Amino acid sequence: MKDIASERRTLLKAAVASGIAFASPLTRSEAAYPNRPIRVVFSLPPGGSGDAIARLISDGLSRALGVSVFVDNRPGGNGTIAVNNVMQSPADGYTYLLTSTNMVLTPLLRKSNYDPYKDFLPVSECARQPLVFSVHSKVGVSTLADFIRNAKANPGKYSLGSFGVGSVAHLYGELLQEASGIELLHVPFKGEAEAMRALVGGEIDSVFFGPSAVKPQADKGVLHMLAVVGQERLSVIPEVATFPQLGYPSINLVGMHALYARAGTPSAFVQRIMAEVGKVIATPEMSARIRDLGAIPVGGTGEQLLSEMKKHTQRWSVLIKQKNIHLE
Repeated sequence: MKDIASERRTLLKAAVASGIAFASPLTRSEAAYPNRPIRVVFSLPPGGSGDAIARLISDGLSRALGVSVFVDNRPGGNGTIAVNNVMQSPADGYTYLLTSTNMVLTPLLRKSNYDPYKDFLPVSECARQPLVFSVHSKVGVSTLADFIRNAKANPGKYSLGSFGVGSVAHLYGELLQEASGIELLHVPFKGEAEAMRALVGGEIDSVFFGPSAVKPQADKGVLHMLAVVGQERLSVIPEVATFPQLGYPSINLVGMHALYARAGTPSAFVQRIMAEVGKVIATPEMSARIRDLGAIPVGGTGEQLLSEMKKHTQRWSVLIKQKNIHLE
């Protein structure tokens, strides 16, 4: 009869030969992670709901991890300045990228020096940011149906502002025109601030914009909010119906604020941050504060973020090719 030690050796050899993986204890560096400040490179400028969300999540991570997690704003270039900054940083788990839907949009619009699926690891989708289609009061309508009716009767009369060619605000405008059969004059600006100033000043007629920026002007009667992108109404503007509710089901894909790590970052580090982001966002206080900013808290896994990225790539690549939209 074989002794116990001999049997164990035989079983171990068989397991290794068959490819069965045994869990190994954490390395010293993995067990100690994180032990110094973590930098979150954010692709938008300070101020605005996106920046507020970035800081809320970073503050929550600081408390959860016991180290400083700080936001480093690197706006510009449709998100590429932030992307390049992270690509030039060590893949050591102490630099992460928090960016918008531009992560997948920019490579569709022009030749890019990065591949969002190969050069980065999806960590977690922090929040979704629905945009609200709003018009200046001078347009003389307060419902989407009236706007569509007037626009159909006057092709090219009404202007649609955006944050720039290929921005989500521009693409939503293209979807609206395609779905409703209207023709709008696209007026691209260099950023969100310029577009909002132009709308409030009556220089343009309409724009897709975040609710936190639009609502104060709507409360004053300067703007009218006609419809929200997505499937659910927002708690900050519950009176505004969604596009699908108003008969435009194709205008339903909501932009995202998501966290990424540079490819090569240790998996254990990425998994730790993913788990902590989920816990932070799941707290009632954090969820409420994100909703108060006109966004939708998510906090899913890296796999779920990857699936959402693919949805955006598929939807927008078709539209961009159809409309021949590109950046120089």
